[in-house]
Amino acid sequence: AQQLEIPFRFIGIGEGIDDFQDFDARSFIDAIFTDES
Repeated sequence: AQQLEIPFRFIGIGEGIDDFQDFDARSFIDAIFTDES
C-alpha cells in the first residue's frame, strides 16, 4: 500500500461480502494486540 500509494478502504473479517468493514487503523491495531487469554 505504501509503495503504490493506495490507501486501505475496507478490511475483510470473514468470507462473505457482509464481512467487510471500513478500515480503521486504530481499531485494527487494538484488535491485534488485545490480551485475550
